[in-house]
Amino acid sequence: DRLEALTLRGAVYLLQDDEEALEDVQRRVLRIRPDYARFFHQLGEVGVRNFRYVESMDWFQQALDVDAGYWPAFVSLG
Repeated sequence: DRLEALTLRGAVYLLQDDEEALEDVQRRVLRIRPDYARFFHQLGEVGVRNFRYVESMDWFQQALDVDAGYWPAFVSLG
């Protein structure tokens, strides 16, 4: 699935601190599916696993911004 591949690519860019590439992937994802909250949620999960908690909270919130009913982001935010 193309969205899953882009999500994985985004996670790699996140871990590499390549903000420009990550923003490009984010634009591509949202162009394909504007409500794809899983992209943001997965980035938040990667952040948590790498002790980037504050940044992860932002990713989880962005998941809710694109899909207010995306329950995994609610769970992750606590």
